[in-house]
Amino acid sequence: DQVSSKVTNPVKRERCPYGKFCYRKNPTHLQENIHPGDPDWNNKENDSSDKKPECPYGTDCYRKNPDHLKEYSHTQKRSTITTAKPRTSKR
Repeated sequence: DQVSSKVTNPVKRERCPYGKFCYRKNPTHLQENIHPGDPDWNNKENDSSDKKPECPYGTDCYRKNPDHLKEYSHTQKRSTITTAKPRTSKR
């Protein structure tokens, strides 16, 4: 009964900020958030990444902070602007 009511009356859910890195198994969390593999994961209504600027580290970013993930998208390779300074050798 509950499964059929979910299909007929879809509730707009937000994407989990951790995405594929989410380890939470709480049923409430799984109901409130969309995860990769859910049927509505690729729904454009739930995707807010179009409005976010690209993270300077792109797909190489290791940060998992939900605030960072909400603020930046991580779809492109690392920007060439953020290259490190060359090392100076000791004399």
